[in-house]
Amino acid sequence: NTDWALVSYVPKKIILQSVYSLGRYTIIIALAALILIIIMVSGCVNHLIKPLRNISDQIIKMSEGDFTVSIEANNNDEIGIMSESLNKFIESMRTMINEIQTVSKEQKNQSVEGEEISKSLFEASNLQTESMKNLNYVVGEFAGSTNEIANTATDLVNIVSNANESGENLKKKMQETVSMSQGGKNDMAYVSKAIDS
Repeated sequence: NTDWALVSYVPKKIILQSVYSLGRYTIIIALAALILIIIMVSGCVNHLIKPLRNISDQIIKMSEGDFTVSIEANNNDEIGIMSESLNKFIESMRTMINEIQTVSKEQKNQSVEGEEISKSLFEASNLQTESMKNLNYVVGEFAGSTNEIANTATDLVNIVSNANESGENLKKKMQETVSMSQGGKNDMAYVSKAIDS
């Protein structure tokens, strides 16, 4: 029952020490949890992105013309299905490229054979042209000889008809000779015209 009051002094630092300690622990736990979450998220993302990155790398190689690549399809999810589809596409492209190469080789072989055949035909046509020239020359010479025979026979007929020694028999035989020579001349002229045409 006095006016006195009991006052106790405690430093603020001591009072808030447990709060500060709790704050430090909370920060440490939050940082550890954040690091753990980052590691877990990074692992999950890598696990999900790694197959996609692999597929992307293989598609880039395919676009550069390399169809020897193959894509691992270890998962049964959408990425695995996409990997299997890409592997089927790569296999079909390999088959198509092999078929194109085979057809190309066959075409090359056929073109070489065709070139050889055309050379043979060209040489044969040149030989035939030369033979036709020689045949025309021979026929011309033969026609000239026939003309000379016909002229000689005509001269003989004239001489014999003027001589009166053998009479009509010799004259008939000479006329037959002239007629035959004239027929041969006509036949050779016909053959020459046929060859020229």
